[in-house]
Amino acid sequence: DIGVRQADGSVLPGRYKGVVSLEWQRPIFNANGRSPVESVLFIDGGAVADRAGDLKPLWGVGTGVRYNSPVGPLQLDLAYGLETRRLRLHLNVGFTF
Repeated sequence: DIGVRQADGSVLPGRYKGVVSLEWQRPIFNANGRSPVESVLFIDGGAVADRAGDLKPLWGVGTGVRYNSPVGPLQLDLAYGLETRRLRLHLNVGFTF
């Protein structure tokens, strides 16, 4: 949904992109102490435009769970787009570079 909207309603890439993300992770504890599971709250914003002055971010908020497995992290997030008013489920396996 992020991009330069055309007259026909299609969305194309732009010359400029801006992104911001703030995430708060907190470990979940059990009877044995700290578990490999963490809870997370986040807010994300992003914008794409052909001119830097036209960058107007779309914002999303959400919550999720992180599991630090022996083979790498697993992430499951539920995000809500504030402008689009839609929920999205995101699953990520492995490290992000």
